[in-house]
Amino acid sequence: MKLSQPICILAVANGLVLFVRAADKPRFQVSVNMVQLRVTVTDHHGRYIENLGRKDFRVLENGEERTIRSVIPPEEGEKAATTVFVLFDTSDRMYDDFCYAEDAVADFIRGLDPSDAVAVYGFSRNLMRLTPPTRDRAAAIGALRQAVAGDDTSLYDAVLLTLRDAAKIQGNKVLVIFSKGQDRTSMLTPAQVRAVAENDGVPVYVVSARDRTVLTHNAFTELANQTGGQVYFAPSWQKQRMAFASIDDDLNHSYVITYYIPPAKDDFFRRIEVQVPGDKGRRLRVRTRGGYSPSSADLRMLNWNSSEFSSGSTHTQRAEE
Repeated sequence: MKLSQPICILAVANGLVLFVRAADKPRFQVSVNMVQLRVTVTDHHGRYIENLGRKDFRVLENGEERTIRSVIPPEEGEKAATTVFVLFDTSDRMYDDFCYAEDAVADFIRGLDPSDAVAVYGFSRNLMRLTPPTRDRAAAIGALRQAVAGDDTSLYDAVLLTLRDAAKIQGNKVLVIFSKGQDRTSMLTPAQVRAVAENDGVPVYVVSARDRTVLTHNAFTELANQTGGQVYFAPSWQKQRMAFASIDDDLNHSYVITYYIPPAKDDFFRRIEVQVPGDKGRRLRVRTRGGYSPSSADLRMLNWNSSEFSSGSTHTQRAEE
């Protein structure tokens, strides 16, 4: 008997979906959760370590080793182009130093790698989306120059809204914050926005032009450290320029590591540790985000078509809108 329609067989077992159709080559499609990390490695003098490969790293989750899928080294940065979200303080605390800070941010934008895109946002009590992600440096700087000083400071609310926008963009992302002054009007706490950035795998770099309270100092430090970024306390415009130059250097010397994770059986926090094994690793400092919660993390989905992988980005769950 000859069938008029192709035969289609669907089998599901352990996350494997198999489609077989008459006159077609077998096609396999697998959904595998994968975590992406941005990692920097330095020696005890703070000098960046390059030329490390997949065999030079170990990734642990709650002490259990995970299988590394790929390592993109800094010298192949074009393969891991980054979208840089710049969040610029335009509150009333900026009146005296606005033009100097704006110039420092503009120089930072000019110096970004050509393969990187940049989005520029301003914030005071409200968030201003000055330009969406673009590789046009002139357009980004032109949008930055349109920013005007506002009123009170709602930094943490602005950070969350920026992270929401970043979640819509595929690929590598970092958030660079310029802030002058204590947050006085946000509804969110530093811990809440830190958890979102850490789960989404977005390193946060903070340049603070004023650091007068222990609370602000600790909040900025925790936000940067737990997401794999860095914090700079830079009260003068000279130090602000140095801080932005250091961030640019950091972005240009970062590895991108991806690794597989098993299906989540619970929503407990997974603590991440990245190591460089052996004697060499004992003299090195490895910096990355602290961990993630499976239900809210930025997990990647891999599509396996025949023997080749093609990767896309999807978020399994995000915070309530």
